[in-house]
Amino acid sequence: MAQPHKTLEKLLAGTKTLRFAEFEALLDACGFELKRTRGSHRIYTHPRADRPLRA
Repeated sequence: MAQPHKTLEKLLAGTKTLRFAEFEALLDACGFELKRTRGSHRIYTHPRADRPLRA
C-alpha cells in the first residue's frame, strides 16, 4: 500500500485510478474515522466536517 502523501500527490497529478485501500489510507491520514459499514457502503466522519462522507 502506498503512503498517504504519495497517494495525495498522485491525485493532485490528475490520476484517474485509485485503489480503495489507498483512498481509505488517505482518509485516515486526514483525520477521518470509519463510523459504520453497511454492505458495500462506508460512512466516515471528521470532527470538523458538518456532514458524514459516504463512500
